[in-house]
Amino acid sequence: MKIFNIHLKVLIGFAIAVAGIGFFLYTTYTNSQLSITDSQNIDRELKIMRLVEDLLDASQNIETSYRGYVITGDDKYLEPSKSAFSSIPNNINELIEICKNDSITYKLASNLKEELNAKIIFAQKIINLRKYGKTNEAYAMISTNRGIAIMEKIKSATDQLEKRGRLILNESNRKKEIIANETKQNFIVLSLVLLFQM
Repeated sequence: MKIFNIHLKVLIGFAIAVAGIGFFLYTTYTNSQLSITDSQNIDRELKIMRLVEDLLDASQNIETSYRGYVITGDDKYLEPSKSAFSSIPNNINELIEICKNDSITYKLASNLKEELNAKIIFAQKIINLRKYGKTNEAYAMISTNRGIAIMEKIKSATDQLEKRGRLILNESNRKKEIIANETKQNFIVLSLVLLFQM
């Protein structure tokens, strides 16, 4: 009878240990899957934030570029705008592609695209006026403050996208802390279970 009780205790202890290890493995696997998904979301948000920053810089370069050109008539002031005119379409299209699965960021990116296109058209009109000797008309167009209004809309859209990205990154950090704490707690419980079975 004693041998049977000892075998039963060993068998129960072994079953508890296996169940504990199984539970630990399951939670570790689940948490690793969450971490993988979270890492993909982080990569996505960091790309969005980088593109938004590049687009904002390019639009500011356009603004200073055409203003400098109108004042001086020197073509060297057009170099930043030429670079911006070529980089903006690629960057905004990449941004929209990245955002297509999230309706909120997609809408913000689409609005940003509209404002960037308006900025490019506005800048090109001013540049062409100055190129063809219509400096006073270029000054008049600048003085309407339409360019500033467009820049404010661009800044608003980029701020909203960056704010959303920061919120998602903060939420990701919070989730990582929870996962780390759960894993630590599971490991402690498993260690105690195994220790008491010995």
